[in-house]
Amino acid sequence: MTEKRTPALWSCDEGEESLHCIDKDEAVEEFLEQQIDAAMSDAEVEQTLTDLSPLQVFGYAPQEAKLNASWLLALVLEDLDSDQELGDPDKASEPTFSMKEAAELFCKTVLEEYHVWAHDVVVTEEVDCVAWAKEHCPSWFGGD
Repeated sequence: MTEKRTPALWSCDEGEESLHCIDKDEAVEEFLEQQIDAAMSDAEVEQTLTDLSPLQVFGYAPQEAKLNASWLLALVLEDLDSDQELGDPDKASEPTFSMKEAAELFCKTVLEEYHVWAHDVVVTEEVDCVAWAKEHCPSWFGGD
């Protein structure tokens, strides 16, 4: 069963490469502000927002990084074995229980502290721009 990932960043552009909005409302406001001109009348603002509705808003979560501790340990042992002064030329080294535990702990620590840059869209929501603006940005309609 795949665990549902929670969006960490939001955008109204599915192809966004510089994600920075930490919640859906911030992404909607940023997008709509680019569409609204201060010189527009209330009717023009409402028509622009109507034309944009429904607006799709994309929630992004970091991609899931994975490491294979067994592969990593095998690579380290192979590197040691390939040294002609260290390795037994007739036999490959076998990982011990302690080596396996250390490799698992190393991979766990790296994954906990690694910052994943790449994100995937994990949720798409639709917003009625007029209703959203009236609730969150009433000043766009000449109100306070």
